[in-house]
Order: sequence, then structure tokens, then C-alpha cells
Amino acid sequence: EDLIVETTLDLPIQVSAEQALRAGVAGARGQGVQQGALVALDGEGRVRAYVGGVDYEDSQFDRASMARRQAGSAFKPFVYLTALERGRSPETPVVDEAIRIGTWEPRNYTGEFLGPITLQTALAQSVNTVAARLANEVGTGNVAATARRLGIRSPIQLDPSMALGAVEVSPLEMAQAYTPFSNGGYLSPAWAIERVRTASGRVLYDRSVARPARTPVISSPALPQMNQMLRQVLVSGTGTRARVPGYDLAGKTGTTSDYRDAWFVGYTGGFVAAVWVGRDDNTPMRRVTGGGAPAAVWQAFMSRALPRLRAEPIPGGLPPPTAEEDPIGDILQAPAETPAQADPAVRPSAPAPSPAASPPQPSAAPRA
Repeated sequence: EDLIVETTLDLPIQVSAEQALRAGVAGARGQGVQQGALVALDGEGRVRAYVGGVDYEDSQFDRASMARRQAGSAFKPFVYLTALERGRSPETPVVDEAIRIGTWEPRNYTGEFLGPITLQTALAQSVNTVAARLANEVGTGNVAATARRLGIRSPIQLDPSMALGAVEVSPLEMAQAYTPFSNGGYLSPAWAIERVRTASGRVLYDRSVARPARTPVISSPALPQMNQMLRQVLVSGTGTRARVPGYDLAGKTGTTSDYRDAWFVGYTGGFVAAVWVGRDDNTPMRRVTGGGAPAAVWQAFMSRALPRLRAEPIPGGLPPPTAEEDPIGDILQAPAETPAQADPAVRPSAPAPSPAASPPQPSAAPRA
């Protein structure tokens, strides 16, 4: 008997993702961009859009979940969250200056130093020296534990360079690991099958029947502090190109050494999207940063997706979980009459790449 499989994919959002990625990669081909991937999840982990490459007819390799690419600075939120959970705050003063950890001397993307700044500015401007020092102070093992707690499943090396994203991950993992920032602090593993039934109507599987309990993984004050800091990436930092007026958005750019990978991972209340662009053979692109092509793809996609969602401001704290509570739930609905406004409390301030193709290089600092 034939089976009917109901997925979590939302067709209009899926189409928007495919169109945004295809147009974005085409527009950046002059900079050597060859491929890309986009994954969008809601606050419960439902896969709403999933694009594993620019053209399935041309290449069936699934870059969304099978590719492992260095995360670059998109990994830094795990460093900062680890630090916030140990008593630091967005206003903690730090100094952007030359630093040596063993034989490693991380460099900033700009080649310059900003001097005395705050942690919030350091994250918004993707300052490498501060992230490297911070991870060294709190311990790279603790940073790795934070990343795993939020949803990173790939191996995480513990060399100092991991602070700047010398860690190979998939776009699906990155979307999954940012979801707790968007949904009030809960772990939300990605899933895509809602129900399986026979053509005659017999239900073989229904996820809603045995709904797993929600696990809190970020608490206050670290959660609202991280959201405050990641909002600034779009307001005044490296991700301004990703802004969509009228919505409460946050996220982080990522660019790796020699421009081999570029990322933008961002979110609003209960909805996350991760965008990666690069080349299958892992050769460098030409000065493609996370704030360029990936942020533009993300902006184009979210501009179309947000009106379809019951988009809400990013939850600021961690409400106490109950058996019935669903602080995000299914946010898909018919387009709202007006888009959710930004939180007024926010201050305006081909072949698969070989896993061994680009081993983490402690001497090569991933960039902004």
C-alpha cells in the first residue's frame, strides 16, 4: 500500500529559500562563489526550508547536512555565551590588542586594533583577538561543551584556533545550535517528518503523539545578554546587510581563512536560518565575507518568509517549562496584517568535499 509522508517543509518558504540562494550565488559568481546551502528551522526544530545546493539536477550532494565546513566567526557566539555564563556581561571592558597564545598569533580581519572596547562591540565587529583571549580564559573545552549543549554534533577540536571557528560543521547543525537563542533558551533538535500514514488513512507515525519534553539549555541573564549582543551585529556590526526593517533580528557573520567559507546565521523570535556559500573543492573565493553574499541571501529569504510567519520579538528570558507549555509552537500562519515590530526595549545601539580537505590550522586565523 502506498504511504503518505507529511513533512514540516513549508512550500512557499521553501521556494523563497531556493530562489534567494540561487540568485545570491549567481550574483557572487564573479567572486568565485560556486555553491551554497540554506536551512531554516522554527523554534520547535521543524525544518521549514532546506536547500542543499544551487541546482539539484546539476549536483545531488546535500551540502545542508552532509558538508562539513569551517564555521569561522559564526562559531563565536558559543565562546561569548560561555563567558557570559561565567559572570561577564555585554559591557565588560576588554582590549583589542596583539595577543599570542603559545605560538599562535590571531589577526583581525581589518589588520588593525580597536583598543579598549566592550564585549558587545567585540562580537558585533567580530574582533578575533578578543574572542581568542576569551576562549583561552574560559577554556576551549568549556566552549566546546557549550556548542554541544546547544546542538553541534560534529567533533570539536580544542586548539586555540577553535575560538575563531576552526571547527567543521554543517549548515543544519549551525541552524540547530542557534535555535535556543530564538526560542527562549530551549534545545530544539531539527526534525522534518510530521506524520506517516497509508493511503487508506491508517497512521503509522505521528510525532505529536509522543512529543519529547523540552530541555532548557540557556538561562538568564546569559540568554537576554546574548540576544542583545547578536542584535548589534545587524544594527552596527558586520551583518548590517542582513537587516529587514520592522523586525527584531539577530545573528552572526562567519568568514574563514583565505575566504574558503562564508556564513550568515540569524534569527527572529522562533525562526532561524543558516546560509553558507563556498566551493565544493574547498578552494578560496575572492574576498567573500559572511557580511556579503551570505547576508544578502539571508536578507532576501527572510524578507519573503517573515510576512508568512507569526513573527514575534526574540524572547528575552527563559520561562519555566511546563508539560503543556509551548512558548513558540507552530509559527506558520497566513500573513499577518502588519509585521511584528522590533522590540522597543532593544537599544539602537559536485563531489562532496573531503572531511580532510581543510583541517583546522592553528596558524590560520578564521576571519570576521
